[in-house]
Amino acid sequence: MQDLVREVNERLPEERKIKINVTSSDFRDAYISFAYRRSGYNWLMAKLAAGHESITALQHYLKSRQWKEHSIRKVAIFSKAMWDEIRNRRVVDASILRAMVERGDITEEQRLRLEKHRTIAGMGCKSFTKPPVQIAPEHKEGSGCRVQRCILCPHGVIFQDSLDHIARRVAELHDIKTNHTSLVAWHDSLFKLELANGEETLQVNFDAALVKERVDYWTNQIASGAHKSIIMEGAYA
Repeated sequence: MQDLVREVNERLPEERKIKINVTSSDFRDAYISFAYRRSGYNWLMAKLAAGHESITALQHYLKSRQWKEHSIRKVAIFSKAMWDEIRNRRVVDASILRAMVERGDITEEQRLRLEKHRTIAGMGCKSFTKPPVQIAPEHKEGSGCRVQRCILCPHGVIFQDSLDHIARRVAELHDIKTNHTSLVAWHDSLFKLELANGEETLQVNFDAALVKERVDYWTNQIASGAHKSIIMEGAYA
């Protein structure tokens, strides 16, 4: 890069010469930022990309201006969503709050499903207060499942009207794989298994033409920006 800058400057008048000093550490920082952003702000993937031996070293890096601003924005979104729920509903549901932070909004249909113990995946649950530890490692005993990655869970129950929701999640997972995570992060996560389970569930339980129609619909919704994928991996908002 330094050689390229010098070559370009040789062809430019003095007032247009590029004044930039690029070092190898700049490229390293760019790679860490890329891994952090594409993994859905997963600190573990950033730590692996940086090669840091401890989380303390990574914390120092993440105190940089751009990540401070990102954190401030997320806290502002979380705070607004929480107080909106308190003002309008007089109650805060963690699953709904998580969806609002990730997507910016939640539909009345999704609220009704949660109230009936129909999950955000459009599925039923045999044990809503006891999700498997590998899916919800931070679950608090007695509370409802907050992660709700039902297509991975042995407690999940599929209904005929689950088609659209599972198709949406499959479309989201394809989007996550292509646009929001690195190849390493994808293979080290449960997203890969979740996608395989979702596609097999659709193939076995529903009409192929309807499956294609709904997956294509949600793929287009995501591509147009009308719908945003939930990209958290085994964590709470």
